[in-house]
Amino acid sequence: MAFPLTSPPAHYTACTFPTRRCGLFAVGDIVTIGLSQLTATSYEVRDFWGTVVSSGLVTAATRVPPIPVGGWRPGWYRLHLLGAITNDPDYGRSYGSAMFTVYRSDARFPALPSAAVGRGDSSPLLDLPTKAVMGLGASLLTITDAANPTAGGELAAIVSDIAVIDAYWRTPTHGPYADPARSREVIVSWPNGAVDSLVLPGSLGGDWLRVYVAPGVNGATTYVRATAGSSSGARVRVYSPNSGALVEDMDNIAGSAATVAAYVSATSNYVRAFSALEDASPGAMGTPLAIGGSKLAGVTTAVTTLAGLVDAYECKTIDVTDPAAAHEQYLFRLAVKAADFTAQVTGPAPDLLPTAVPTGFYSAFGGDWCEALSTADIDSLPSGNLPLGRHRLGRYVTLLDHYGIDLKTR
Repeated sequence: MAFPLTSPPAHYTACTFPTRRCGLFAVGDIVTIGLSQLTATSYEVRDFWGTVVSSGLVTAATRVPPIPVGGWRPGWYRLHLLGAITNDPDYGRSYGSAMFTVYRSDARFPALPSAAVGRGDSSPLLDLPTKAVMGLGASLLTITDAANPTAGGELAAIVSDIAVIDAYWRTPTHGPYADPARSREVIVSWPNGAVDSLVLPGSLGGDWLRVYVAPGVNGATTYVRATAGSSSGARVRVYSPNSGALVEDMDNIAGSAATVAAYVSATSNYVRAFSALEDASPGAMGTPLAIGGSKLAGVTTAVTTLAGLVDAYECKTIDVTDPAAAHEQYLFRLAVKAADFTAQVTGPAPDLLPTAVPTGFYSAFGGDWCEALSTADIDSLPSGNLPLGRHRLGRYVTLLDHYGIDLKTR
């Protein structure tokens, strides 16, 4: 099964469930569906086996499908909206669709609160009370812009989310929501990067070096310039505390980008460098550029606000195949611990892909800077392929064992 890469056509209709969170109905509930527009002319509801169990005409923005013979039985259902167009190149005859579930009334599935509780997300993977009832994964909260965690009220929203989490998920104040079988951690993650870096251009038109600060150095007042060497090779100059104050000049460095990066990292007191592309030498870069420090400062700000409320902070690295990811994890750890020394740091959150598990982060001892290790499975277990998921997880654990970090929490 594949999803079209094109935007939905104008007649495609979004569906909501105005009376129940995330389309979760108990036996005996009235299934009610909201439609964003009235382009479709009819609808049908199919059960898990593909049998049409209910159908009707679209005459209003809120529809209550006729109750099937025998009632809505526990299980999974899919609503299909239909209309005059039957041959859209990407969406065929579909005018929209939605899935909903009917479950047995049971003390182990306590009633969900009203839509006023939490953000009211329509996805069960995001809606916190729904995740609590259905036991869906960890409670992962995200900060979009590390440099500005308060933008759009995002940090304040996380604080509000944690109040909901504590009521329904982690340490429920509502008894029926308690889960004695497993712990429920609250994790805050920075999916778009949490560490400042500067990419220097190469002579072949691509990136040449990725430069970070050394531990304890302020990236906002550290500037770097890379050019061809005065007589051969490459030249990397570092300036601090402003772009006119030269403090290090590493000239005529021979070799590939990887060799130059290793030399800079071993020589400089201010920066650490990593190869971004195997260019032979850098291109000319004029004004020295600051590495920056707003992302790491933003991490510290966020952790200061969330101290005592969050179980772990996750650094999702730029690329787990890159040894630079280990240095990112180290700098991230310093930023977190500066605000809350007792906080748990986790990473690097690689996806378990079909290819061999990448080792760059681990071979550079990135795991040493994590109290716990995180990973993600995007297409095996979520798709129901348990043997493939088991295989990939087994391969991942073998990798952790190889680097002596298999006993860490994961």
